[in-house]
Parts: sequence; C-alpha cells; structure tokens
Amino acid sequence: MKNKIQDFNCWHWLTKVYVKFAIRQFYGKIDVIGKNNIPQDKAVIFAPNHQNALMDALLVLYVQPGRIVFLARADIFKNKKVASILNFLKILPIYRIRDGRNELDKNYEIFEKSIDVLRDNVPLCLMPEGLQSFKRKLLPLVKGMFRIAFQAQEELPEKEVVIIPVGIDYTDYINSGANVRIEFGKGIPVEQFMDSYNEQPAKGLNMLRDVVSERISKLIQDIRSEKYYENFYEISTIYSLLEFGDKKHSQEDLFISRKNTSLRLDQLGKENPEKTEKIVNTQIKLTEILKEHKITYKEITNKPSVASIIPKILFYIISFPLFLFGWISNCIPAYFPRIIVRKLKEDSFKSSFNFVLWLVLFLLFYMIIFLSVGFSVSWLYAFILTLMMSITGKFAYHYLKWVINLKRNICYLNLSNEMKEKISSLIEQLFIK
Repeated sequence: MKNKIQDFNCWHWLTKVYVKFAIRQFYGKIDVIGKNNIPQDKAVIFAPNHQNALMDALLVLYVQPGRIVFLARADIFKNKKVASILNFLKILPIYRIRDGRNELDKNYEIFEKSIDVLRDNVPLCLMPEGLQSFKRKLLPLVKGMFRIAFQAQEELPEKEVVIIPVGIDYTDYINSGANVRIEFGKGIPVEQFMDSYNEQPAKGLNMLRDVVSERISKLIQDIRSEKYYENFYEISTIYSLLEFGDKKHSQEDLFISRKNTSLRLDQLGKENPEKTEKIVNTQIKLTEILKEHKITYKEITNKPSVASIIPKILFYIISFPLFLFGWISNCIPAYFPRIIVRKLKEDSFKSSFNFVLWLVLFLLFYMIIFLSVGFSVSWLYAFILTLMMSITGKFAYHYLKWVINLKRNICYLNLSNEMKEKISSLIEQLFIK
C-alpha cells in the first residue's frame, strides 16, 4: 500500500524535533495562549494569519505536538527536488487561478487527500488569506479552506470538523531574538453552517468565511488604515511602552495595549481625519528626533540614569572574555546567513531564509567541530567544547544587544534638558483625548 502523506515517518519526526529546538533558540520569548482550545477528538483545521512566510507554519508546528499536514501555494512545487522535500515535510500543493485554469482541476485530488488526512485524525493547516502580508493586518480570506471544510464535513459525517483561528504576532519580522505571541481561538464547528451551505453553497461559504475572518482579527493587531499604517503601528508601540514604563509587565500586556491603541486610532481616522493627521505629524516629528539622537522609544519611557548604567558597564567589562569566546566560536554560522539575507530584495522572506540557513549551518558547524575534536582528542572534550560553544554563543548574541541598549542609554543621558522637554511635549500631543 502506498504511504500517505500523514503517515508517521521517523526521519520526519527527528527533523521536527530539531526544528522545534531551533525555533526555541531562534526566537526570544514565545507566548502560547489558548492551547486548550485545540480539541483532541475532532477533525481540526488550523487557520493562522499569514505575515511571515515559512515562519507562520513552523510556529504552528512548534505548538502542535503530533503530526500536522500543511497546504501551500502550488508554484513552489514546480522544481521536482523542492517538491520532494516539501512532501517529506508533509506539505501539499493547492492550486490557484493564477497557476492556470487547467491546473485548478488538480485541486479535486488535493481536497480528497486533505479529507483523508482529517479522517486519520491528523490536523490540517492552511493560510486562509492565500497571500502573505508583511504587515499587522488581516487580508481578505480566500475560499479554498472553506471548500475543504464543507466537503470534509459532508464526507465525514461521523466527525465534527472544526476550524481553529490562530493569531500570530511578532515583535520583529526579520531578526532573530524577536518575541512571538501565538493565540489559538475557540473552534468554529463547520456543522453549524451546513444547512446554509446545502441550501445555497455560496451563502454558507461566505457566512463561515466571515466568522473565521472576524475571529482571526480579534487574535491579532489588525491595523486597517492603509494611509497611516506605519504611523499607527509606531504610535501603538509608544503607547504600550508609556502605559507600563518601568512597571512590571509581560509581552501579553504590551500586545494588548498595541492592539487596543490601533483600534482606537482606526476609529479616530474615520471620525476625525484632521485630528488624526495632527497626531500622525507629531509622531513623525518625534521619530525624526529619536533617529537623529540615536535613541528609541524605550529610552524615553524608561529614562535611564547614570546610577542604572554603571553596574551594567562593570558587568560587560567582567564578562567580555566570555562574550569573546562565544562570538569567535560562533561567528561563521551566526553571521554568514545575514550576509546572504541582506541581498534578498523581498523583506517578507528574509526571516525564513535566515532561519533555514541558521538551522542548517549551525547543525553542520557543530557536527564538524564535535567529530573533529572527538576523533583527534576525546569525545568528552568534544561534548564539553560544543556545549560551551552553544552556551557562550547565545550569551554573545544577548551581550551585543545589551551593549547596543547601553549605547542608546548613554545617548539619552547626553540629551540636553531642552531636548528632553521637547520630546515630552511631543509625547503629550500624541495622546488620544
């Protein structure tokens, strides 16, 4: 019997273990919310927002403990070698009108395979937006997911098919060390829409699509303004930092603050365009001043003092040898991907390329070091060395970030009182009253 894409594969399982470990190392803090909303006894279709290419799918994979099958756009399957790799990774192609009308008929086979995946109690994951948006904004959802969902419910009457909306939020799309928030919403039973679908398929499909769209939107920062998108995001970031300042807070607190602020700004943009424009102009002036003086929003909200940075300087001096060892021993796999990624024209794929290169190079580099030292000296020394390289490498990465923050703190301290007052005045003008 021919193997199904959803069947257990030992090599795939080992790859997944390594990928999950690498994601844990690549990102900073990963918050997972609503994992208890994923049912174990139903046919599950995950519907995440799509903002960061491959990383969106990998983060769903990171959370989901068992097997999972993905559907991705068919054009990436054109190369046979790439297609075989994607099949190994349990990814099926789905065809769109842009792939050619003749290609659309292939979706019948893909839909049947997808339904068979659900029949075997393995979840599916589709990006319902179809396209990727490198912005904190939900695009209109396409119909492919919902056609599969209704067809699955028809062919699997003994199962309850549910769509799980997923919201993914990144503090930084491109660079490693960013914090990530993943929230799983409550399942949407497809059965509830079957009567409408049977009566009028287009109506039932649109009803389900609207509900899923609304649910995903509530799980993310969904900035609707086209004109002021960048400005609204910048303002929401300032608000979130100002709201908490040096008070104890979590990434979740900052996300909720950003989300609520952008909702208020979108509403203000509709109700009072003149006031919105004034607020945006104020934000632009503030951002220009911060760039000119090489500081960020964190410095103007935390307001560092000389007393607070002296202990940091002492720590950096004492720990410099540790940093130096970590940096020298990891510079090849850590910085080579960045050289390649900088050459990419599309920002939306930089994080994915960076991660994949990082994933492969670190594994190969550490294996070469381990085997070389193991065969030439001893396996104990090989283990100790690679372990030290791993620990100090991560320390070196954070050390560089700390030094950059220290430089910004010093730049803030060098500001004149007049400039600090001007910045405070601009911040006051940003508030929505």
